[in-house]
Amino acid sequence: MRHVAGAIAALGAAALLAYKLRFLTGRVRHNQETVQQQRRLLAEHGTEIQRLRDDLDRAHARAEAAGRGVSQAHHQAKAATREANKAMDLAVHTGTTLRQELEGRFTDVERVASVPVTGVPQPLLSIAVPGFNRPYLLEECLASMVSELEFVEPGTVEIVVTDDHSPDRRATAVAAEFARTHPFVGLRINPANLGLEANLLEAARGCRGEFVWIFGNDDRWLPGSFAQVLEDVRAAPADVLLFEKSRMGLDGRPIPDRDGSTPIELDSGQAHCFDRLMDVGTQTGVNSALGWISQVIMRRQPFLAVDPEPYMGLTMYPQLAMMLEAFGDRPLFYRNHRAALHRTPTAAQRLAELLGRREATFWQMGPVQRARWFGASYAALLQRVVDRSTLDTTDFADHRERLFTDKTLVDWMESNWREGLADGLELPEDWLADARRFFELLGRTPPG
Repeated sequence: MRHVAGAIAALGAAALLAYKLRFLTGRVRHNQETVQQQRRLLAEHGTEIQRLRDDLDRAHARAEAAGRGVSQAHHQAKAATREANKAMDLAVHTGTTLRQELEGRFTDVERVASVPVTGVPQPLLSIAVPGFNRPYLLEECLASMVSELEFVEPGTVEIVVTDDHSPDRRATAVAAEFARTHPFVGLRINPANLGLEANLLEAARGCRGEFVWIFGNDDRWLPGSFAQVLEDVRAAPADVLLFEKSRMGLDGRPIPDRDGSTPIELDSGQAHCFDRLMDVGTQTGVNSALGWISQVIMRRQPFLAVDPEPYMGLTMYPQLAMMLEAFGDRPLFYRNHRAALHRTPTAAQRLAELLGRREATFWQMGPVQRARWFGASYAALLQRVVDRSTLDTTDFADHRERLFTDKTLVDWMESNWREGLADGLELPEDWLADARRFFELLGRTPPG
């Protein structure tokens, strides 16, 4: 019986073990199925998540594109607004200029004759003021000078206004009135209109001083500034003297200074003498430093001894070429002293005054201006200076015209020349020949 009972117990234990195994096997199978199901769910959700991620990436890309479009549209709108403002400025100033000219043509003001300087037999300094229309600005200019010269020793300074046959008769009337009431002021009237460049030189020819200061008729002397200028002219440290300027708009409001016109960094009132005039170009560029007439005083006779004809028409800077020819290797005196208040009209305002005249394209700005006035024609101007002076093309190799460009002068001229070629700009062959020679002498291949 004991054996039977033991066998029964063993069978019972085996049956229980088998049941447990079946149960565990079922649980394992169930767990495996659950894991597989979860894996399927994860795979399905992973696909969905990836799809959502892709959708988000596409939405983000569309948002960025839309943002760029909005930004571009904003820039385009701002550019369009600027162009509209320029067009409005041009239209308003053109209308104002035409109205003033018509008023001047039909005014009751009688035509006046030239009035010679009578009170200055041998002036040290001549102020040459080239004039054309703009009677109100000319009046401001002359008044600023007269108020300073009242305190200067008589016989030292003369002012000579050279009117370029202004249609607005009020301009000559203003100058004539100053001449009648101040013996050191004179008026010359051209029998016919010469144009801006030629009249600038004609104004200098009408003077008699040892030094000449060509001064824009829309600029003014800064109050109290002339005493230092005259002291430096009397000391005559160099044949060319250069001073600083402040800037104002056409309405007389101050305009911030522009970087690029100062030939050397000095404290206010300090002075420096360059060994050669050309040395101002190594930091600033001769045009950037000397291109503004109202800043520069020079000995009159060496300047006028230069034949201007080779430089006429090439650019708007025949006087600069004449200075380079006459004084390029001579010392230049610079003082960081603000002597002139330079009026700086907008391009549209200046263009309105010059519509119908050859100089109009000079104030169009942008590629049109650069290609015409600062490309091949400017290289030709510099080569003609080299041909007629002691200077060499290498004197210009390292110059930078900082008021106009960050490039070297030669690179800038080449870029402007190429723009002109792309736009079909045609220039006289003798200009192009001189421009090519300038580049070739520097070891550069000229465009074209």
